[in-house]
Amino acid sequence: MIQLIIAVVLLSHSTGNSSSCWEKNSLGLNYSKDTIYTYLHKIDTTTWTKNNEAELNSASNIFKTLIYPYSKTKDGYMVYEVVVEAQNDELLSLVGKRPENLPQKYLQPLYPMGQVENAKDQVIIPIKQINCEQVFISYESFDTYDGKNRFNKKALNKIVGIENVKIAGKKTPLIKMETRKEITIKGKMTGTGTEKTTLFFIAETNELYEQRTTFLYEYKIGYGRDRKTENMKGTYSIKLVGKNRYTKKPKSFPELTEAKNYINYYTNNNGLYIPVELNGNFKTKMYINTLSELSFIDYDYYKKNYEGKPKDYFYPFNTLQIGSCKIENPGIEILAPSETELNLDFKVPGTIGKDIIGMGAINIDDRKRQLLFWEPEEKISIPAKAVHFELINNTPVFELMVNGNTVKATIGFDSYEPEISRSLQQKLGLKTIKVAVPKGNNLLASFMYKTDIIITPSNQEYFKTAAVVKDFGETLYDIKLGLNYIKGKDFTIDYKNNWFIIK
Repeated sequence: MIQLIIAVVLLSHSTGNSSSCWEKNSLGLNYSKDTIYTYLHKIDTTTWTKNNEAELNSASNIFKTLIYPYSKTKDGYMVYEVVVEAQNDELLSLVGKRPENLPQKYLQPLYPMGQVENAKDQVIIPIKQINCEQVFISYESFDTYDGKNRFNKKALNKIVGIENVKIAGKKTPLIKMETRKEITIKGKMTGTGTEKTTLFFIAETNELYEQRTTFLYEYKIGYGRDRKTENMKGTYSIKLVGKNRYTKKPKSFPELTEAKNYINYYTNNNGLYIPVELNGNFKTKMYINTLSELSFIDYDYYKKNYEGKPKDYFYPFNTLQIGSCKIENPGIEILAPSETELNLDFKVPGTIGKDIIGMGAINIDDRKRQLLFWEPEEKISIPAKAVHFELINNTPVFELMVNGNTVKATIGFDSYEPEISRSLQQKLGLKTIKVAVPKGNNLLASFMYKTDIIITPSNQEYFKTAAVVKDFGETLYDIKLGLNYIKGKDFTIDYKNNWFIIK
């Protein structure tokens, strides 16, 4: 289990004392490391059919969110956010939140993106600092978690003053900013709206302390004769109510495990998959993907099948059991398909990526369709015919010959045929053919390009095969060997000792 160390800092808002703005106000975000931020949200709405205010429908929700900034990039902070302690799931989509207990992962920009009013160059740029009373434009867009609506917001912003408040007994200056937003809504709801917001940022860090918003939307909803125009007005507030220290435990094997107790594996168009057990009672199937950066479960599947309140909202699985091999704190994330860029079979809702696979060793006996995963001892005897590789970011990279040229290669299980990069195909002057790829009932829905190559692996005879040509982008390798490379063979790869062998 990932350890959660509670060190709650109580935040109380004293009567604020306003002061004039500072000449320059930094807008750079600065989250504290290993910290969970807790925000209290309140939203109230009133909805009615246009020109019929006698029939009003009211809705409200009070909930908390936990925000965990788990890494910092040049563009901002990668954060996890999860709704907890919600009255219900109503209105969450309206403010861009997922249902309760489903974490969402996104980039929180280091600086707002926009334009400074009256600037000579009106391109959209990061706005790093701003003068008091100087207006700047910023933009925001988000899809509701169910994909039914998209909100686009254009905001006029202005810092209007500094207010001093007590936070944890300490007098702290808050930057006060006024915002006016024009809203367009597309999707199931199609319309426009306005929002008026007052925001307070902690001056030292620019962390959001409080937000108070009033809004008014007008939109069309429904289809055919049922289509109608609705109005919605309401209020939405956010307030920082706590900071918790958070330490994520590393992945580990409880003890050195032995290579025993094979499990059966299966294949489909997306690769190789196995039955696994999570948290000792959550049974499902997951792909083995040696090139996936992350290990994850589809969040729709998780929502429907996970029972009880997770002890850790960001990484809810304490154990992963693969046959007789047990991994503690596997770091399996809850992700939507749009976040994985993969079209996974719902019956196989998860992937075990190289962040877990790179901890141990795998043996695949394709003749029996059986697999082992275990933690090997370091510096064990390496077979004489083993191929040595360099492990870069948990990806095994080795050399082989393609059409007589030495290239960098790796092995992946997410495709059957080998794949080569577009740049290698062009470098070797290889001719390609266009092949239709079935998509549903339409055989001409999409295409792939193939070429014939001759591969000469280390310590093995050469063979001729067809390869799929792809744009790899910036990668560590120019060819990826797929499942047919180990068809009918016995394959072992040891990530700790950097070798593999095929028998």
